[in-house]
This record gives sequence, structure tokens and C-alpha cells, in this order.
Amino acid sequence: MTASGQDIEAKRDRLRAMIPAEGAAEVPTGGVDHIAVFAKDLEQTAHFYSEVMGMPVTRVTPNRDVAESTHMNVAIGNGMTLVVHQFCIDGYKDFNFMRASAVVKR
Repeated sequence: MTASGQDIEAKRDRLRAMIPAEGAAEVPTGGVDHIAVFAKDLEQTAHFYSEVMGMPVTRVTPNRDVAESTHMNVAIGNGMTLVVHQFCIDGYKDFNFMRASAVVKR
């Protein structure tokens, strides 16, 4: 089932209601260690962040939970890292999507 335009706008309105009226408030934390995202093509993603954005790749490792997947860390400033997970890999027929999904839902 796909969401209607009205459903999407209602969701956007609920999200907008979370924005403080006085603007961005002081954040009560010291920041985050890393932010995780998913990418289909790690080589293109690495090129974008390192060559276009000037944010170097700092680490490439196998996913500890799904061996056929790869993690790539990108330095994004102030000691923070963007961790890019690759779950859409070549040979996807042999890739255990159910296992990857269980890992992501943890």
C-alpha cells in the first residue's frame, strides 16, 4: 500500500511540529560518535565524499554481522564519522537479506 499525498503531508506536518518555535535549541549532548547510512555503491560513495566533499575515507571493514557486506567510515569533521553500510551487493542472490534485515532492526 502506498501513502497518499495527504498522508505524506500529514506526516510532514507532524515532523514540522517537532521543530522548536524559537529555532534550533542548544543540544544537550556532546555530539555523536558516528552516523550510519546505506549505499548501493561504496566506490561511488567513497569518490563523492573524498573527492567532491573533501571528507576522506578512514576505514574499510567487513560487516561483523553479515560477512558479505562492507562498512566504510568517512571522516565528517569534529571527530565524527559517517559509517556507510553496503547491503545491496553484487551477487545479491546469495546475499542473506533476512539476516541483514535482522541485524538492521536490532
